[in-house]
Amino acid sequence: MLLRDAGAAAQECFGRARTRRKRDGTVVTEADLAAEAILVEGLRARWPDDGLCGEEGASKEAGPGEDSGTWYIDPIDGTASYVEGLAYWGSAVARVDSAGIEVGAFYLPRLDELWFARRGQGAWRAGERLPTLEGEEPGRHGVIYLPSRFHQWGRVDYPGKTRNLGSIAAHLCLVAGGAAEGTFIPPGWRQWDVLAGLLLLEEVGGVALKLDGTPLRPLEDSREPFVAGTEPACRFLLGPRGIRARQSP
Repeated sequence: MLLRDAGAAAQECFGRARTRRKRDGTVVTEADLAAEAILVEGLRARWPDDGLCGEEGASKEAGPGEDSGTWYIDPIDGTASYVEGLAYWGSAVARVDSAGIEVGAFYLPRLDELWFARRGQGAWRAGERLPTLEGEEPGRHGVIYLPSRFHQWGRVDYPGKTRNLGSIAAHLCLVAGGAAEGTFIPPGWRQWDVLAGLLLLEEVGGVALKLDGTPLRPLEDSREPFVAGTEPACRFLLGPRGIRARQSP
């Protein structure tokens, strides 16, 4: 399986990967490049007419056929966590066709855990189908995932716990799996960061909303901040005690 092969390549460099800064200030490692090369080669062989769009530069236009689509590739979502020796990082892929996100998958090598969803057919974690989310009003026992620099961007008066695992894809998948009620995705994300997790969330009845309360369109609304999770959690996060940007001094 391609994601496992990409994960194995990243594991070989785990704890000793060479890093450099990209123009946008984010970190890239030799493991990111090796994992993307494996994914690109495999996807091209299996779906030669499909387009490719990868975080580390993979680019190919989709063919003219009605059945062609485009694969969005994040070879390591959570590169900072990877470099720091943490567990929540992995490869994410998603295929988009004329109807939207068709397939999404995210693999966590350190946990040997695969998340997978297919449009209209459900979502799975490690081979077990995920149930529909049960939305409850946020309380002191709830959990939301926030980005690591949220304290610099904004504030929230959430009554429960806040956590960060260092991976947007992991946050979305774990919300879909019921480990948390919701998550806030800050501005600046790209499609390869979110498409797989958003499909899992959609397949279990979750929602993703921009800060004005309108549904997120992930292929058109790139980089806009949004919340995702159960409907009650998202309503709370968009309410008066919810997510709000810090005022400039």
